[in-house]
Amino acid sequence: MMAGNGSMLFITDTDALAIRKADLLTEEVTTVATGVNSWGLGQNESGQIFATDRGSTPRVVSIDDSGNIFVLAGGSAGCNDGAGSFATFRSPGGMAFNPSEGDFYVADTDCFRIRRITQTGNVTTVAGGTGSFTADGPPSVAGFRSPTDVAFGNNRLFVNDDNRVRIVDITSGYVVTTLAGSRVNGRSDGIGTNASFSELDGIAYFEGQDGVGMVVTVDDTAHNVRLINAETAEVTTIAGSPEGLSGLQDGTSSLFNQPYGVDATADGGIIYVADRGNARVAMLTLTNVTIDETVTEEQLDETTLIVAIVVPLSIVLIIGFVVVGWCLYRSRRNKARESKETIPSGGGSSARASIFGSVPLHDPSDIKIFEKLGEGNFGTTYRAKLINNGTVVALKIPKHATAFSTDDVRELNALMGLHKHPNLLEFIGIVSIEGKVCVITAFYARGSLDKLHHKIDMVKEKRFLRIVRDVASGLKAFHDQNMIHRDLACRNLLMKSDGVVVIADYGLTQKVEVDKDYYMQHTSTLPWAWTAPESLRTRRFTTKSDIYSIGVAFWEILTKGKYPHGKRNVSILENHPARQIATGELKLEIPGDSKASDASRELVYSCLSFEPAARPSAYELLRKLEELGYAPTFYPGNVFLRVHEEAHKHDVSSPSAAGGYQDPIEVRGDVDGDVDGDEDTLRTDAGATYGRRANEKSEPDLRDGVEEESKHMYAKHETTQFRAKTA
Repeated sequence: MMAGNGSMLFITDTDALAIRKADLLTEEVTTVATGVNSWGLGQNESGQIFATDRGSTPRVVSIDDSGNIFVLAGGSAGCNDGAGSFATFRSPGGMAFNPSEGDFYVADTDCFRIRRITQTGNVTTVAGGTGSFTADGPPSVAGFRSPTDVAFGNNRLFVNDDNRVRIVDITSGYVVTTLAGSRVNGRSDGIGTNASFSELDGIAYFEGQDGVGMVVTVDDTAHNVRLINAETAEVTTIAGSPEGLSGLQDGTSSLFNQPYGVDATADGGIIYVADRGNARVAMLTLTNVTIDETVTEEQLDETTLIVAIVVPLSIVLIIGFVVVGWCLYRSRRNKARESKETIPSGGGSSARASIFGSVPLHDPSDIKIFEKLGEGNFGTTYRAKLINNGTVVALKIPKHATAFSTDDVRELNALMGLHKHPNLLEFIGIVSIEGKVCVITAFYARGSLDKLHHKIDMVKEKRFLRIVRDVASGLKAFHDQNMIHRDLACRNLLMKSDGVVVIADYGLTQKVEVDKDYYMQHTSTLPWAWTAPESLRTRRFTTKSDIYSIGVAFWEILTKGKYPHGKRNVSILENHPARQIATGELKLEIPGDSKASDASRELVYSCLSFEPAARPSAYELLRKLEELGYAPTFYPGNVFLRVHEEAHKHDVSSPSAAGGYQDPIEVRGDVDGDVDGDEDTLRTDAGATYGRRANEKSEPDLRDGVEEESKHMYAKHETTQFRAKTA
């Protein structure tokens, strides 16, 4: 089924071997073409119809206005890529059109793969195809069990695969992840892999009025329609029997009998369902409960503030914050022994480390694991060593093969995409251990700044301004690459053994489109105490909101680790501090008894300005530091150059040639003699990013998605909510 241009709805009538067209205005139904056993339809930018054909000569065809059929590719059974008749299909199912490429994607069920087809008939496989199995990861290791239909949205493909909904990310090289469902058959709603499906057929994608991507799918044998938030992975039954009963009934207590096709209007206002057992097409309408757009920022109604939880009684679907489980690569090498001390050698060295795209893939035999540094909800971080070159690293091992969260995926994308910079977390590579993707990053012995407030005097001007310089330098490089961090705090700033500070934890990082200077947040939780006032009001994040966050981090340093605005444990009530921050009623003040210098105070207060325009950019911070005698520099090789105006005039879409600014610390090692070097102070970038020490009480974790978080340091976003009924 396909909602075509205008008022047209196209239906694949498989029993009649026909493609039908229904004019929704006149309610007239006509036959477009016959002799096609089609399970998938697509329409290009000019309105031409394309279809898959699962008949005796599996193929993809185009259809002209007169109903004439032209073979685009295929014509015989097989799984070969190629052009025109050289390509073969086995059971081409659903298809989707990518308007930015002008190409189609087809779910080839019995070839267990997703195929890409140009409008000239060239066929390539983008993911899957080595057999019927379920595995997430890059195309070389990803597997599908029974892909039936595919939908396109936001540069991603959403695939119904047996009883799972999978995502194929086009922008990341067709990496496959699981959005929802698991190997368990069922009808349960829930989050990600906690939800269950029975037998998925049709799938469609739309964006709600708030811009949140939504996936709608039909469960054939469960006889219902399910809605999935593409960002949070929350699955909800919106029509049909939750108990899996079949029947024929309209209204809010609708019943279906083997629904197999589905599509939606662009905004999701209407969802069309092909109800096969009842030989009908049903129409569902989703009633959006939206924020009143006439409310001004000055009024600051609760519905416009992130931390306000206002749930109308009429809402029957609550799209909440969750964590999407990301399934990992299948191991392509021999399994390593289960040992905390070493991973056995199996021949080879890190000289054999292969590259998948730009990601170094290390052999597990090249890594020796030492003590545990921290443990989080999704994995454990160890100090480790690359045997080939002796480099000490941090290694994060997921607890389970399905334990990669959305934030982990976002962070890995950021690590892979960022240019190397001395003030940004150094990404070393990944290693596959027993089917789990383990992330390797640099090891920073002094750990995160929030653990150093009482071990190092970071308040005195010389050291403090060096920290400011390092953070501003890293942040400038970050912003130059169109990245917004959104979680800058002392806990995510790490110190090297020579005193240089780097920015870590990219779990909330978002890349901003080149023609925009902001990112709009729709879901997820945020550290409210570090979030800029305008972001609390509008959910819009810019480079200037990052500046506010580092202002809070600098305030942490000057107050020797005090918690912003007094306390962590607060309830979501009308007097929540975030509301006062958003209005400007509550501002951070540096205590009068702080030993902070006037220059340090001035820098911090400039970053904490209520108005974004009054805050300096990262570049302007560097210029101010230069005036104070802490000249930021960048270095090609060993030649150090002072920053100047021309360094700020490059295109923001590409970083400067040297990747940013860095001034070497004159004294190496224990700069002030105030670090005891005790092993207990060790904390790694991965510790800050992925986990905490087992003997530490865990702070609310950004990736948990539990309600308790919203009572602590992270404020919860509301998303547009829906009420569904059948028409």
